[in-house]
Amino acid sequence: FFFLMIRRPPRSTHCISSAASDVYKRQVQLEQTYDEITASRSVEEWLKDIENEIGVTLQRQFELAMQKGELKAVQQIKQLVNKVKWTQCVEDSIKEKTLSSAFDIFNEKVKSLAARVQDPLTSDAEKIEHTNMVLVNIHNKEVIESLQSLEVSSSSDYEWQSE
Repeated sequence: FFFLMIRRPPRSTHCISSAASDVYKRQVQLEQTYDEITASRSVEEWLKDIENEIGVTLQRQFELAMQKGELKAVQQIKQLVNKVKWTQCVEDSIKEKTLSSAFDIFNEKVKSLAARVQDPLTSDAEKIEHTNMVLVNIHNKEVIESLQSLEVSSSSDYEWQSE
């Protein structure tokens, strides 16, 4: 059986053990089980099935959280999906040698989210969520910029793997 674990980063604390104990964990079992690799399929196909199932599971969990009004879970899932999309975008950009394009994409995301934060019609809750996403995307931009300056050319390079 595979489980998808959604983690909330610890709050700022001065003590490592306090930070570790502050991590919120939530395990969600995938709809389908993937107990073994059959001889007729490659590992890559099996992993792709699991990746697809994680997407289906995240979508289902998002819908359930929305129905129940669990705003923390909704925000966690949004952040997780954003991280997965960012990772895929950067991996594709590294393979295609277009990291500068990825930087531009996330630069535009930051501008767009910042405009939403400043919009007087945006609710306070949305402003908080958008502000968090601005910070995440600023970090994403900085990582891409660092990868560019280090001249990362493969998704197997240490500098990318260590992110």
